[in-house]
Amino acid sequence: MEEDSDIDSNSLHDLLLGLADSDQPQDKTVNKVSYPKRLLDNTMKKRYAKAGFTEEKLDFLHKFFQGAVNLYGVIEIIDLSQIYADIKDKNQYPDISTDEFIKFAELVRREQVPYYVFDQHELFRNRIDYDFERIIVNEDLLGPEGLHSLEGVYNVYYSNYASDYRE
Repeated sequence: MEEDSDIDSNSLHDLLLGLADSDQPQDKTVNKVSYPKRLLDNTMKKRYAKAGFTEEKLDFLHKFFQGAVNLYGVIEIIDLSQIYADIKDKNQYPDISTDEFIKFAELVRREQVPYYVFDQHELFRNRIDYDFERIIVNEDLLGPEGLHSLEGVYNVYYSNYASDYRE
């Protein structure tokens, strides 16, 4: 019985040390997200066309964003763009500018896709929104309560696993 007590206190001690040593700011989180209404496919096609996206770039960006959230669960646009820049020359990917990443991230917020692209203030209080610091989140992390429960998002965002792509 005493051993179990030592294990529990050691685990708690390690957890507290891990939180104290974490370089991730533990921001105040929000209770409920207000997210833009999703639009119909035809409306989205018009918006993408007006923004100048080709079918090839749209197809690639949809797959790239989806692949990233499938792998990481949560990733910031700036990190995803860096991953793209690192692997672009080794693959035959379309040439996508920083502005196109930002524009796609803005537009896809209104499309029915299996992930969300959140502005910083939608997930964290007192954060300033920058277009390149939006956060892509796999919808599976939201759970059955949807946008009313963000605990899974925060758990992944602050975990060491989610920060692996930054190294």
